[in-house]
Amino acid sequence: MNLLFFIFAIGLAWWFQRALIQFPQRIALQLYHDVKHIYPLTISPEEFIKGSKLPPQQYKWSSHFYWLFPLIFIFSDIDLPIKGIFILLIYLSLLDFYYYLSELKYLLAIFFLSVTELTYYGNENILPHLWSLFFTLQIFLILIPLVSLVLQKEILGWGDGILFIALSLLFSFEQMILLLLFSSLFGLAYAFGYFLWKKKQIPRLPFIPFITLSTFTAFIVKIPPSF
Repeated sequence: MNLLFFIFAIGLAWWFQRALIQFPQRIALQLYHDVKHIYPLTISPEEFIKGSKLPPQQYKWSSHFYWLFPLIFIFSDIDLPIKGIFILLIYLSLLDFYYYLSELKYLLAIFFLSVTELTYYGNENILPHLWSLFFTLQIFLILIPLVSLVLQKEILGWGDGILFIALSLLFSFEQMILLLLFSSLFGLAYAFGYFLWKKKQIPRLPFIPFITLSTFTAFIVKIPPSF
């Protein structure tokens, strides 16, 4: 890894650590202005933020950005858009872990990078990947909302669904099914381990970390094979 990429990776680590720290304040401030358009608030933005249910966390895991991001750039056999996707997945995983939330702009960035990978770096027939996008859209826009309506509970969050859609161009539909399966198995294993350790059920399971783990496995271990 040359010096330019190392500096770029450190810059990205600083950017996403800062974004993680500022996330609760940004969300509360955005909500404040949205509510103010509907209802005349008598409190200041500072008072509104102070009463937010998204309190700042102890972001000890975010310090790992400074070695993880440069490490990602070391893998010369992984295309640049995939490296960008890995970095965004790591950030979104921590965001989901701390707040059970995601950011749409970074999910859309993953979709853009997936399109870039397919268009400029893919050297195989792109039709299976387009079919993967089509069928993944059907699953997350029709099937899962329908099942949630029948069961009267949310099966999968919209952030998780959009992330799967954004990643679907990187894989065939069969590979996407495996990605969903392995993500679920990793999540179940974590929930089971949590139960054994804490002697109680996990109150809520952040799913993006397990999607990230499955995606890393797909590209690094080549299960399933990619471009």
